[in-house]
Amino acid sequence: MPIRGDGISTGSLTAEDLRALGLEGVVRDTSHSIGGREINLIIYRPISDAAARKPTIKVRF
Repeated sequence: MPIRGDGISTGSLTAEDLRALGLEGVVRDTSHSIGGREINLIIYRPISDAAARKPTIKVRF
């Protein structure tokens, strides 16, 4: 996944990206568990940059 112009993150991962990374089940299950709300995954480097920008939930696989 290409890094956006900010040099810190990707854009929201597409359905194709999620399939390639094996994460489509994570999005489906998480969305279902939080009342059907749509969620988007973005890859940041490093986690401290993500946490400094927005409320963040750290997930480890």
